[in-house]
Amino acid sequence: MLVLNDVSHDSRVRREAAALAAAGFQVCVIGTHDAGSPLPDRAIIGKWLLQRYRYNHTMHTLRRIGRLSPVRHLWQGAGLVLFLRRQQAAIWHAHDFPALVLIWLARLAQREPGKLVYDTHELYFYRREKPSALWGRLRLWLSRAADRWLAQRADLVFTTSPYFARFMAQHWPITEPIAILNGAIPPADVQPLSRPENAGLWLIHTGTMMARGRKLQAVLAGLLDTPADVHLTFIGDGPLQADLMDRADTTGLRDRVHFVPPLPPEAVSAAIRSADAAIVAFDGSLPGYALTLPNKLFEAIAAELPVLGARTPALEGFFADYPVGPLWEAADPTSLAQAITLLRIPENRRAWREACQCAQAELGWTTQAARLTAAYRQLTPRDEA
Repeated sequence: MLVLNDVSHDSRVRREAAALAAAGFQVCVIGTHDAGSPLPDRAIIGKWLLQRYRYNHTMHTLRRIGRLSPVRHLWQGAGLVLFLRRQQAAIWHAHDFPALVLIWLARLAQREPGKLVYDTHELYFYRREKPSALWGRLRLWLSRAADRWLAQRADLVFTTSPYFARFMAQHWPITEPIAILNGAIPPADVQPLSRPENAGLWLIHTGTMMARGRKLQAVLAGLLDTPADVHLTFIGDGPLQADLMDRADTTGLRDRVHFVPPLPPEAVSAAIRSADAAIVAFDGSLPGYALTLPNKLFEAIAAELPVLGARTPALEGFFADYPVGPLWEAADPTSLAQAITLLRIPENRRAWREACQCAQAELGWTTQAARLTAAYRQLTPRDEA
């Protein structure tokens, strides 16, 4: 497997690697990290091997010069391709489009390249508005064409949402990908987070705090219209964290809004199980976000927490099948306050928790791991595992 991060907090990659290793496959996950990273280059995690490709100091220097970013990416990519060419595998598993490009290039020079799996965690080139400049629109068109072309040449395609799968089958076109949901592992023996003092209703948001694709400012705006005993904890970090802290200070919410550093992926569902509900605040204006079923949704379900979901086509469809909580309109701050009013009713919370139990039984990671390994079994003979 290749993924272009350090794998420390990539719950999907870690779960897939563990599931395949448990099924008897010899799994090596190749991640990346910077020259000065304190993380080890090589580690055994359970039954699978993690090998991190360490970028050299030149990459760190180029990072400081914004205009040289394309040069840095090309240099990094070339180094990774050379590294990958020295590896041998029966199956190459690319996590997202950049990894797919690098693996495809590396396999060109291999006598026995092995099978190719494309695991797209998102609609990579459908996360932004179309640029206004001609060159930007041309570059986007070329990127989407490359994504389609390479996906058509993969032996197997996975994605994270059935809504993504239908979109890809319609627009690529390819055989509809197999949806491996980000079903969380049920809570382990991990100490839950401490409840904030004076919290009558405690809400949780997990994951990266970023502006693109999220409506986190709308969450704070909606919180203003709720009683003073409604508290919110952000678990994670990200470029929007400082802005959210400032907004909480200037709006008088600082005593009700809390920030907790990122947790290990395997610990999230257990850590949040003492909360009252989780918030999913995705922007439904772009296909890349409108059709996603994110990690945080399944982490909440595994913790049996009702979910306050910002209305998107994917969440609307999911909640119709699994009514795990109320939907709210991200464009209307009062909508969140109204959903929280429904959440304060004990009978509602009880029904939504029961729906979470049903969803976890049907969609949890045990089910997803079985689907993943079954697809792998069909891809390669058992003795190659």
